[in-house]
Amino acid sequence: MHGRLKVKSTAQKEAERKNEEQEKLVKYKAARNRVVELRSNHDDELLKITTQLLIFNCECNTFWNIRKEYVSSKAAAFRENDGNESDNIVGDNIELDKFFAQELAFTVQCLRKNPKAYAVWLYREYIMTLNPKSDWSHELVLCDEFLKLDERNFHCWDYRRVVLKHIPERKKELELQFTTSKIEDNFSNFSSWHYRTKLLCGEQRYIDCCWLSEKTVRSEIELVFNALFTDPSDQSAWFYYRWMHGNNSCSKCSIVSTLVLRKFSSISILFSHYLSRQQLDPVKITLCSSPVRYTLKPVHAYPETTGSLSNLWVFSIVSSSIPPFGTIDISIQFPEDLTGVNSLKLTVSENDKLCFNVNSEVIQNEHRSELQTAFPEVYEYNKAMLLDLAKEEPDNKFVLLQLSSFYRGSLGGNDQESKNECLKVLDKLMSVDALRKRYYEDIRSDVTIECEILKRSSKGTSDSAVGDSEKKEDLSLRVQGLRLTQIRRLSPLLMLSYLDLSDNELESIGALKGFMNLKVLRLDRNMIRDLSPLSMCYSLTTFSADTNLVDSLKSLESLSECHSLITIDLSNNKVCSVEQFSQQMVLLFPRLESLNGSNVLEQF
Repeated sequence: MHGRLKVKSTAQKEAERKNEEQEKLVKYKAARNRVVELRSNHDDELLKITTQLLIFNCECNTFWNIRKEYVSSKAAAFRENDGNESDNIVGDNIELDKFFAQELAFTVQCLRKNPKAYAVWLYREYIMTLNPKSDWSHELVLCDEFLKLDERNFHCWDYRRVVLKHIPERKKELELQFTTSKIEDNFSNFSSWHYRTKLLCGEQRYIDCCWLSEKTVRSEIELVFNALFTDPSDQSAWFYYRWMHGNNSCSKCSIVSTLVLRKFSSISILFSHYLSRQQLDPVKITLCSSPVRYTLKPVHAYPETTGSLSNLWVFSIVSSSIPPFGTIDISIQFPEDLTGVNSLKLTVSENDKLCFNVNSEVIQNEHRSELQTAFPEVYEYNKAMLLDLAKEEPDNKFVLLQLSSFYRGSLGGNDQESKNECLKVLDKLMSVDALRKRYYEDIRSDVTIECEILKRSSKGTSDSAVGDSEKKEDLSLRVQGLRLTQIRRLSPLLMLSYLDLSDNELESIGALKGFMNLKVLRLDRNMIRDLSPLSMCYSLTTFSADTNLVDSLKSLESLSECHSLITIDLSNNKVCSVEQFSQQMVLLFPRLESLNGSNVLEQF
């Protein structure tokens, strides 16, 4: 036993560690309380204590803010003693300059300990701004130093943007060269890519190809493809690639579709953006040159609790009604800052019960690259490069996903080739990236429905409002057995009177809310449980949901608003096993004639 080193047990080490932490905590609390006591007096001891505390924990915003108060009062005192009370006048106070230099040196000390502390960078910016004689060009050197240590330090990149605002003479080309060098060192440097977007956009919030020259766009596309061909699985370059193509985020609100129904004296309008009631209150409606009053009802309300925002609004005429016969001219005047059009004119023909309009151009442009219209030659170059990348990386999920977006943006009314290629790519994505299979299934459903809408537009129905007697076939849609997992893109087809969604994989029918002209709806062999979205399908006469997940009568209460409902088929649903199901259904739907394929009277 002699001569052997005595090793402490794990329990002893843990006990000693806890004792040390407890001692530090006691000292920390005492120093914190002392800071609070000295805060109002701006005592010099305050600087010493906060220095110790911030070295221990440089991310505590409270101590930095208290230190700001002290520094501000100290600087004011220095200037007052120097006879220079204005913050904007550069004086020759050596003591003040020395004081600021000490504070900057202290921030560097903290940054070396934690270079990603928000509070430290903000405090350094405060000191630099407070000192009229600050050398902002030296801050670029500091940024270079910290970016060498960690090229992805986005705190430092953000601070670099602040510095550049104080050096207007520095040319943007030099910063672009700097980001290029960082990107070439590491294509995965997302912070550098993001910084590059800020340089190109300037003060603009969103990218718009029209703001950039064709030469600039071409060079950026070449740069990003260099990164993509080097490492196609790196997400940083793909984010920048998607940003270069734009997302139409800065586009004005447009009208996607409209529906006028005589029997309800209503005008339904689907917008491309969510709008509030306050934005729509100034809208003016005239029938045959006579102004009318109306009430507003949101359909797809968000948030649902307040109904403050919706993209589908129903204007119900209350001061009069739309006559049941004769030609009706409707004019809708919108506020100038609301939509891309100031007014909308609709005509219900003499023999029509409704008129509708679907603006397929809005739907088509939603996923179209902004390069396609701004710089066609650059877009063709981009297309060729993307297809070459797809040949080299046929199983890369990022390449396939972007390829699907490319084909989706090329969809047209009769463009069956783009549709087939898009669906083919999405099917491959489901096998390559099985973890996100449901996401790709949803996109596949979107593409399928969008193609149906664009196919209708190729017949000319989107150019002007049409009536039911003019285009009977446009009131029906059969999309059964197409593996649809959701139908959110159906919203523009408000005019449908017949809809067959049987033999799909649907769990929700939320997009059908507001389909006030829908008369026949078939949802057989899906996975639907909630029927509440059908509460505004006032014209519904036939409803079939054979083999679904409807399990309670409460889920059917929303259909009680459909007063014309005479045929219901809920076969092979759990709800059918409810006690006295037939009797309760008759009470819920007094006009019911057929239930689950049998005459209601024969069931009693």
